[in-house]
Amino acid sequence: MIIKALTLENFKGIAEPVRIEFKPITLLFGPNSAGKSTVLQALVYTREILERHNLDPDRTLLGGEWMDLGGFRNLVNGHNYNKVLKIGFELDLSEMVVPDYLSESESYVLESWEFQAFPDPWLTNIQQAAFTISIKWSERLNRPIIQKVDFEVNYESFAEIESTMDARDVNLTLSSLAHPIFTPWLTGEDESSQERVWLTDELLMGAFKAEELPVDNVEPNYDADLSDIDLSNIDQLIEEARYTRSASKYGPIGLTGQKDALPASEKRLEIASSAWASTDERFGPVIDHPLASELLITSIFSGLIAGPIDLVRRELDKLIYIGPLREVPSRHPAYRRSPDVSRWARGTAAWDVLHNADSGFLEKVNDWLTGDDKLNSGYSVTQHRYRELAVDHPITLAIEQGLILDEDDLGELFQSLPVHTRVAIREAKTDLEVFPQDIGVGISQVIPILVGAIWQRSGILAVEQPELHIHPALQVSLGDLFASELENNDGIYLLETHSEHLMLRFLRRIRETAEDELPPGAPTLKPEQVAVIYVQSTEHGVELTPLPISEEGEFLERWPAGFFEERDDELF
Repeated sequence: MIIKALTLENFKGIAEPVRIEFKPITLLFGPNSAGKSTVLQALVYTREILERHNLDPDRTLLGGEWMDLGGFRNLVNGHNYNKVLKIGFELDLSEMVVPDYLSESESYVLESWEFQAFPDPWLTNIQQAAFTISIKWSERLNRPIIQKVDFEVNYESFAEIESTMDARDVNLTLSSLAHPIFTPWLTGEDESSQERVWLTDELLMGAFKAEELPVDNVEPNYDADLSDIDLSNIDQLIEEARYTRSASKYGPIGLTGQKDALPASEKRLEIASSAWASTDERFGPVIDHPLASELLITSIFSGLIAGPIDLVRRELDKLIYIGPLREVPSRHPAYRRSPDVSRWARGTAAWDVLHNADSGFLEKVNDWLTGDDKLNSGYSVTQHRYRELAVDHPITLAIEQGLILDEDDLGELFQSLPVHTRVAIREAKTDLEVFPQDIGVGISQVIPILVGAIWQRSGILAVEQPELHIHPALQVSLGDLFASELENNDGIYLLETHSEHLMLRFLRRIRETAEDELPPGAPTLKPEQVAVIYVQSTEHGVELTPLPISEEGEFLERWPAGFFEERDDELF
């Protein structure tokens, strides 16, 4: 899981900043029209922004005809163009390699530089990153623009990119040269260690025409003496170096090649030629090889800034959204061989997957559909492959005319026949094949969820009302499905639901796991794998309340009043 949390501000019903922390299974509960789908729509909107730079969408690549976002006016809180819509992401990069945006030839330039500096020491030192996109309405352009993007690295503010409202000028400003990311080269293993502490300062302050910009309430210590510090004491040296350097902002550094403050997709930052200082004005090792120093700095900035955005774009590119009403395919559907993510919104992409699936995948789907300890639906999926023989085909004509074809000719003609696949549903009681239209609507509604949960191996699977049209026994079994697939999926199951049965199954498995009392074949589940978020609409806007779970499978905080109380009212 790369994406750890999402923050929203002035997005639809959400006014004040709201943070949603994701876990492998994330449940959104709440009354109707409370704003549960807001989180799903924010992810779809962000995908449009990062994929197509579409800030004013109605139809989307992911939602197709099913989801109409209504444009920026419908998305900004209160339909108020004067508000700034903000979407932020927090990332866990401890096991990720941030791109350096260097070609092989450019890497060779760095290798040939006498100083031999590479971006790796900076980029491999990133454990956490976050960025927040601020979208404003531009009166001058009569459209929304990304006016600002703020960046955080290793839990400290790192930089910001800001665009003028006419999107003509875009500038990068570093939050502080004292950021700890600028000292990863310190090793204490050789005589040059102390010099390397200052390397980034020399590169930055000597490479650009930018200036130090004062920060309020910051008083850096310029007088600290490092000469007597033991190089083996790495932590002390880092701290001293960090606070003896300037803690002021540094910039502005002009950027080009962007439509606004958002870096271009899958490209490194383009630093304006006018931002670089002339060669004879530069300090330190930059003088020896201007091209190498420019490549190094651009690569570092791109990895720290554009890298996290590109990683989120890749994650959201894998996002699957399944809407609340799954479409039942026709008796003679037109399956798609090429993936079309918008077909997931109506559930039809699941039938495409079944049409193209191998026997192993179908066996797993049917195990869940028919297993006594699983959905036990009484139905299975069958897949038939056959060759199409046209009435005017040579084989057909030969048969009609009683001719005997040469064995080799017959084999060659047979292999040339097009292969088709037909997917059907088999009823266990009668052993008859039926079409989805001929069975209860619940099975047709659950199959897209079942297929999506098994097929998705990373990214986010977002489902609205997975329990729709299925009875309680199937709802609790869906809980086991999602829990079981966690071992095969390093992404997130994001479920917008009203199902108490689904939640109760998760709580039961958490309790049984802790007490080592799981039934045979039942999936393990731990509290840190499940997030339950209660969504409610208040006079202040949409509020999201996380409800932590204990190892005993109990909520550590009371549910907000009015939810799931009907059961108590009916029973007592």
